[in-house]
Amino acid sequence: MTTSRISRAISVRCAGNHRLRSLAAALAFALCAQAQAESGLPFATLAVVCASCHGEDGSTGLVPGWGRIGGQNREYLVYALKLYRANGRRGMNAGLMMPFAMTLSDREIERLAAHYANL
Repeated sequence: MTTSRISRAISVRCAGNHRLRSLAAALAFALCAQAQAESGLPFATLAVVCASCHGEDGSTGLVPGWGRIGGQNREYLVYALKLYRANGRRGMNAGLMMPFAMTLSDREIERLAAHYANL
């Protein structure tokens, strides 16, 4: 299903709720967007960038509200990173995560998600 078909279906179902419609549209865009070009960084470098906030094991408690990604569900991590990449997430961490996620390709997102899910 294309992004435009999903957007039309969302518009019909969420006609009265603009906030829900825009959230659903961002989700559709994130899940249907074309794969980004590779960042060109080695996987180890990408993991170090993640570890700078989330810790090497993905479960940092340094700052309350920073997500614990170690052992998290792989599909959820993929979903969250793609939403950050599409600027579809809001909240205190979105401003930190979006610039990093925008550099990631689908393949890099999958690899990072698998890595942190297995910790």
